[in-house]
Amino acid sequence: MKTKHIPPMLWIPHQLVGAPQGYSVSLECYTEAHPSSLNYWTREDGHMIHESKKYKAENTVGTPSYKTHMKLTITNVQDKDYGTYKCVAKNPRGETDGTIRLYTVRDMMGKCKKMTSNSHILLRGTN
Repeated sequence: MKTKHIPPMLWIPHQLVGAPQGYSVSLECYTEAHPSSLNYWTREDGHMIHESKKYKAENTVGTPSYKTHMKLTITNVQDKDYGTYKCVAKNPRGETDGTIRLYTVRDMMGKCKKMTSNSHILLRGTN
């Protein structure tokens, strides 16, 4: 039986991801390719993201083995981290990429005061 070669296909469950400053956030992509693809992350300027204290890239091979889950975790999100990220998949049959935009959201929990009343929790926010 001949093995069918498949160019990479990619899908992104969340193309817009919000995170407040100081938090960690994970971006995810799913790929399918045969033979297996080379998978990596870049910023919008095309520079490849390398493993560091700031970035942790994980590729988990699925079942069947032509499926891969890509995850990029960004720790301690700061202003310079907001913007567009690309997940890229390449194999001898082709290349594809997808974009995820990381945007800022307000840290509502840091501005809320917890008050408990029996089994109820009331969150009061300030503007």
